[in-house]
Amino acid sequence: MKPGHPCILPFLFALLLWAGCKDKPHVFPETSTKDFASYWDTGEAEITGYEATLNIHNSTYTGTTLLICDTEDFSRSKHVKLEAPEKHKADVIRVMKLHTISEWITGLYKHSAMTSVYTPVEVTEEPHSLKLTCAVQEWNGQTYIQADWKNNRYDFQQMSYTEPDRAGQYSLAMGWLEDEVWTKIRLAPNSLPAGKMKMIPGMLYLRYHAAVENKMYEANAALTKTGDHYAYVIEYPELHRKLSIAFESNFPYHILGWQETVNGKDFTNGKRINTIRSAFWKHDQASDQALRKDLGLQ
Repeated sequence: MKPGHPCILPFLFALLLWAGCKDKPHVFPETSTKDFASYWDTGEAEITGYEATLNIHNSTYTGTTLLICDTEDFSRSKHVKLEAPEKHKADVIRVMKLHTISEWITGLYKHSAMTSVYTPVEVTEEPHSLKLTCAVQEWNGQTYIQADWKNNRYDFQQMSYTEPDRAGQYSLAMGWLEDEVWTKIRLAPNSLPAGKMKMIPGMLYLRYHAAVENKMYEANAALTKTGDHYAYVIEYPELHRKLSIAFESNFPYHILGWQETVNGKDFTNGKRINTIRSAFWKHDQASDQALRKDLGLQ
């Protein structure tokens, strides 16, 4: 680029980002710093258990899903938790971390999956999640995928035991992560993108639909109200897929459940059992197993 000609790429990116968010809802009151801190910055995690189903292999399997959510100090450069943030003040960014952990018994063997997303708490100033990982284990083998937000794009690393999966490294630019809308609901539902946009589908969906390429897809998203709760609904015309996430209308916006359909048929769904707050990492004794019953875990 010649001297004196400013780079227009940042402007174009901002314009495209605005175009995907211009219809976003503004129906929720802003959460005060005090209320947010009194709930999320207590040194405990929020753990919610769900009755969940998975439909694969022409069968429906019943299992459990946990959403484990808390806030932590994160390294903006390394994309890892900072154990001594006071020593790295210039690199610290506060994030909401969400682990989604699911288990299903599929006949003789078990499937287990864990998706983690790290979303900046200041979601208006930092609209994109910094990191996403997804690991799936079954008796056949395991897969792993990671995405890092760098230079206005997501850099992916993907590894798998099976040939059809897209292994290797690649980048995807100019769009949203479906897996980050869960944290956006908890942080600030007004920040949810709405209308037509580009979005990367959820990692668990992609894992169980190996023929679907991991890329940006055209999506339509909207916020709807039913009774005393809201639902955030995403539809992918090309994939014939729809995801509806129900959540409470007031802070801290607990997620009540979800329904995911592909070609008009259920793929996954979840219904909340119970929510607890716990510094679970301190409950590592055999006697602590009784606490699992509160979450519907065996």
